[in-house]
Amino acid sequence: MNLVSLALDALTDLPSALHPNEFAYLALTSKIKGPFRDRWAYVMHCRSGEGVIVAREWGPQPLRVDIAVLMDGDPRLLIELKAWSAFDPSETKGYVAKMQADEAKARGVAPHADILTVLLVNHPQCEIPACLQGVVKNNLRNDRMIRRYTSSEGRDEAVAAVDRCFLERDSDVIKRGDLPVGCAFGVPVDILYWAVKSRMP
Repeated sequence: MNLVSLALDALTDLPSALHPNEFAYLALTSKIKGPFRDRWAYVMHCRSGEGVIVAREWGPQPLRVDIAVLMDGDPRLLIELKAWSAFDPSETKGYVAKMQADEAKARGVAPHADILTVLLVNHPQCEIPACLQGVVKNNLRNDRMIRRYTSSEGRDEAVAAVDRCFLERDSDVIKRGDLPVGCAFGVPVDILYWAVKSRMP
């Protein structure tokens, strides 16, 4: 079984595996990483074959990884997530550097495993109503970013900035995409992602 393909197929299919609009609500009202990790791991669990175990928050502290896929108890695939509450291209290099640090940490846990580091960007497509202050996380910051990047041109600008940063750091982006996860409070939400595969040492 190709575990990287299992993981990426589950990631792509994640919106269809959830209740309509469920993840839009979760993405707006919580930090995106936890709900995304948990549901992605569950979809992988449902699709994994005999002898394959999908674990969340696996490994000893402080080396715990977000998702681990084990075969016969041996870690074969480790996944680390970094999540961005809203586009801000000025922060791109910092997030990519954190992903590389996560990759090094995971490599220390399982030197011979495949490793994926995944950047998630929560992308509400319109401004957050004022009445939702304190309900929608990072409300004021999101509004500032949304006003700039909600247009197709602004969104393309932000995506291009992320792509350039991965290219400059010679990161092996094996899949990127856009997951439409529905609407909550009248706000449509997409989750954009970049999946980077570590090169074996």
